[in-house]
Amino acid sequence: MRQNSTPPRDVERELARLDHKLLDILEERAAILAAMRAGKKGRAAMEQHLEQRLWQAWEERAGRATGDKSRWRTLFTLIQDLPAARHPEPGESTAGFQLFPKPVPCKAQVLAPAGVWESQCWAALAVQCSRHAQLRGVAFNAALAFLVKALNHAGATIRWNNDILASEGGSIKLDGKALFVGDDALGCYFLLFLALGQHIRLRVTGDTGLKLLDLSPVGRFLQAFQARLTPVVPGSKGLPARLESAGLPPAAIQLPSDLPPEALLALAMAAPSYEEGLSISWKDSKFEPVAARAAAVLASFVPDAVHVPGTLTIPRAEPTLPPVAHLPMDPLLAVSLLALPLCHPAGGDMALEGAFPAQRSPWKEGLALLRAAGGEPEVDPDMVRVAVDGSRRGSLILDTMADPACFPLSFALAAARMLQDAEATAQLSLPATDLDRQACEELAARLGLRMEQDDACLRLTGRMGEAGATTPWLAPTAAWGLAYACLSMARPGLALANPGGVTELLPRFWNLFNTLPQPPRDVLLVAPAPMDEENADDGRGRKRRIKLRGDITPS
Repeated sequence: MRQNSTPPRDVERELARLDHKLLDILEERAAILAAMRAGKKGRAAMEQHLEQRLWQAWEERAGRATGDKSRWRTLFTLIQDLPAARHPEPGESTAGFQLFPKPVPCKAQVLAPAGVWESQCWAALAVQCSRHAQLRGVAFNAALAFLVKALNHAGATIRWNNDILASEGGSIKLDGKALFVGDDALGCYFLLFLALGQHIRLRVTGDTGLKLLDLSPVGRFLQAFQARLTPVVPGSKGLPARLESAGLPPAAIQLPSDLPPEALLALAMAAPSYEEGLSISWKDSKFEPVAARAAAVLASFVPDAVHVPGTLTIPRAEPTLPPVAHLPMDPLLAVSLLALPLCHPAGGDMALEGAFPAQRSPWKEGLALLRAAGGEPEVDPDMVRVAVDGSRRGSLILDTMADPACFPLSFALAAARMLQDAEATAQLSLPATDLDRQACEELAARLGLRMEQDDACLRLTGRMGEAGATTPWLAPTAAWGLAYACLSMARPGLALANPGGVTELLPRFWNLFNTLPQPPRDVLLVAPAPMDEENADDGRGRKRRIKLRGDITPS
């Protein structure tokens, strides 16, 4: 045991040595698991037994630990899912994905993709509709892909070609199914709540994020539906989990305050399939923005649904999906794209074609952020546009309390302003999560910006001189990856270590970014080749079957 009097510099060296040793061990362990998983079919059962035996050793050590013992389970799950390290070939660059936007202002007019949540809602309603229906303007991202795949595995016939989703009608049967939902919590909630109207047993599995997700609040909530959600792995609170449902949902339910807000969206889309429909009420104000977004979707497809503050009432009904539907553009993606000219020293003009409901949340909060950053958005029935003549100067106050999803973008707008105006300062809302706070600290240090935080707000108060680390940055979320791309307008040459995080949210974003200042009009919606059933990876080096066909003829 080292003495507590060890000088701080020696402690740092010792910790660094141990970290390097630990990383080497984790890399070797991940390589062994990857080699085992690369074998023939039938290895899944063997891996499950191996995982159980390995966990026994961890469980014994966790029993001797003090504090929160569940962290041992979290750590074990994380290292079980670590991908094998890929070592670069000789001469291969390790500089990450370099962001070098052109110095000229953009002049872009592109078709905007439909809302990510709204597209998933359409898929959930489509499996309750007996007629053929199409949804156009879809950016077919990872979350939607896994939801559609799971629904198809349960009997749906939803197909995809370019920016079109098409449902051939029919119902789903979930009893006895084992469904994989990727890493999207909302997709998981859709499947769970769609199952509540049936007398079934269902197994749901997912990737690392859903294994670590605490589903306990959802499990407690499901008891009111005479349903039971049981994690398969002892000591785990996430997936894989088994759902047993009696198929007897109540006519009315009140949401507990610990339920995730997006669960309301999934519940509202499943409610038309329940025997008596469902009246949903809540006291916690956090549910209201999601309820408004759900009500807007239902207004188009289940017109008898009624939303008043605190209550959303959905009748039993077959959704009335039109032959061809269009949904409003995604709010976060739209505002991020419209922010590009505001971050560029030369300004620019970005126009997005599609519906932008400026009076509804969270679209109106996005517009407010752009205005606070110096933009003057122009909103027409079928287009939204931001045009900026040259760079903006002066200090900023950017409030994202009403829509924390825009916080990463607010930081990018503030930092870009300060990189262009040495006298500027910026005041932002407090980061909503520790992840956001850490990302701010990392980027401020990299950009050479001085950052302060108190109980009221976060401030960028000036430059510290030279910028910090130049290694590729690992964006913690897709929203931060989009914000980083905006920031590169003011600081060309930034490198991103994980551009795929943005691609999972908007598959064609980098196609747009790399073709600025004048990208093709359909750059965001002309999809890559349709997903092949044998070529979709589940994130752990194993193949997942994705039943998505590109056999629709657009009219």
